[in-house]
Amino acid sequence: MGLLRLLVLAVLASEPRAAGGAETVGNSSEGLLEFSVGKFRYFTLKRPSPEEAILRHISSNVTFLIFQIHSQYQNTTISFSETLLPNASGTGTDKGLVFILRPEQSMCTWHLATLDAKPVQNVAIPLSYSERDPIPGGCNLEFDLDIDPNIYLEYNFFETTIKFAPANLGYARGADPPPCDIQTGQGSRWRLQYDVYQYFLPENDLTEEALLTHLQRMAEVPQVKASAVKVVTLTANDKTSVSFSSLRGQGVIYNVIVRDPFLNTSAAYVPAHTYTCSFVTTEGNCSSLGRVSSKVFFTLFALLGLFICFFGHRFWKTELFFMGFIFVGFFFYILITRLTLLTYDELRMMSSCVCKVRGHLCSTHLPSASHSHLPFRVFHPRGEFSVLLALTAVAGSVGGVFLAAVWWRFGVLAPCLLCVGLVLGFLVSSVTFFTPLGNLKLFRDDAIFWVTFSCIAVVIPLVFTGCLRILNILSCGLVGSYSVVLAIHSYLYTSLSYITLNVLKRALHVDFRGAFLNVPFQTNDFIILAVWGMLAVSGITFQIRRERGRPFFPPHPYKLWKRERERRVTNILDPSHHIPPLRERLRGRLAQIKELFRKEQPAGERTPLLL
Repeated sequence: MGLLRLLVLAVLASEPRAAGGAETVGNSSEGLLEFSVGKFRYFTLKRPSPEEAILRHISSNVTFLIFQIHSQYQNTTISFSETLLPNASGTGTDKGLVFILRPEQSMCTWHLATLDAKPVQNVAIPLSYSERDPIPGGCNLEFDLDIDPNIYLEYNFFETTIKFAPANLGYARGADPPPCDIQTGQGSRWRLQYDVYQYFLPENDLTEEALLTHLQRMAEVPQVKASAVKVVTLTANDKTSVSFSSLRGQGVIYNVIVRDPFLNTSAAYVPAHTYTCSFVTTEGNCSSLGRVSSKVFFTLFALLGLFICFFGHRFWKTELFFMGFIFVGFFFYILITRLTLLTYDELRMMSSCVCKVRGHLCSTHLPSASHSHLPFRVFHPRGEFSVLLALTAVAGSVGGVFLAAVWWRFGVLAPCLLCVGLVLGFLVSSVTFFTPLGNLKLFRDDAIFWVTFSCIAVVIPLVFTGCLRILNILSCGLVGSYSVVLAIHSYLYTSLSYITLNVLKRALHVDFRGAFLNVPFQTNDFIILAVWGMLAVSGITFQIRRERGRPFFPPHPYKLWKRERERRVTNILDPSHHIPPLRERLRGRLAQIKELFRKEQPAGERTPLLL
């Protein structure tokens, strides 16, 4: 018997442990999951087999518990009872319930289930708090749960918005909860503060293991403070809603820590995650960053940009086409998106993907009382529409040809270099607001933002007024090399593409002005930044050395053509003088082609006999 006990202990000791202290376990008994406070546990839920979670030996100084469960994209349901009630259950990928303990209570249970046809891999944890800690969601008046510690997400191509219910002050077991809105002084919940945190998953890693592992760093207060970035602090007078720039294909975890500055205590809400894309739909799927048309467009654009980076100043008209393409194409895209029938709202309706649970469709708004049992998860994949892309390409080509034609006919440098300088100024201004400067509250005002942005863009060509060749070469090197970054983003996520994409979002979507522009900056971004810098420096250096000792800019093309034409007309010794005009040469070619299809004449005498 003693030997058998030793074998059992050895088997239990050899069970694998997940990262971050999480335990990978099976059921203690059929349909029953044993949990410990502060310990993550992995398990699998299946549709016909609901599970019951149980927590024993709860300490007497614990007044409330938050039990939370997470999955990657498949919905799970957590409830206080087997019967699902709107105010006592929740369904989604990141869900939690607050359990207020009764006096002398030392055990509590939850019921877990899924309606998904496939097995769902989950990780869950119960967290304990004392009577001094604030209760997340304790003053909920908007959502369905009586006490709602959850963070609700909604997103589209432009922004991701998180919303949560206000917290309440903690209280002892068996006591009545403090009133939420009777008092507004320091003795009420109005003294509480909310710190919003953002955590980025590894770039281009969409695996379930990565998400469930990193979620463990965002559940408890100490780990959240150590791992995530605090974005903003809200007071009780602020709206419990924060917007961020949407990063399609990039995993992001959000959490809120409510603090009581009077008692120096805190508690964490249930973290929520999003990839701003869908794992189950074909359109806007997380595994593909763009359509084939987008990849072809940006690849060709990058090839031309790479040529401009090294040879733009030498091939002046090609560079003008490139800069005119960017200048006109950018404004045309904004114009056609905002002023035509293809507005953002219609594009969103065309590209929205909704999930189906129990025969109901997920709402595009926050859950109401009539849909409390539905998961709040709406997918709005990015609309990369071939029609818009084609129209933008055509308009940009027309703009590029027009700018090159202006130079060829009139030979005036001022408008051409103004366009080139403004494109460089646009990139420099975009980089400026890509820094933390872009998150300043001052620039949430559209007037201040666009005036500042325009001033930076205009200052760049003004600064280089005395050295126009340097301005042109810098524009070729920086703008041409950045086109390679945009092409890379069509195949592989990189945060550097949002340098210009954030400006485009700001121009297209009015509400984007209130969004925080944080992006991850990880190993891939450092490598791509190094490639961008290397290409820019190499292209600028190569062109400066190559153009040393040469004229600053090529001569007027139209005057050269006209002078050459007059020379050919007047100089009879010039062999080109004897070349027939273009019209006669075309007629001669057509006559030769006609001869190929003419029937042969019969053999014999072809001339009349001499008399």
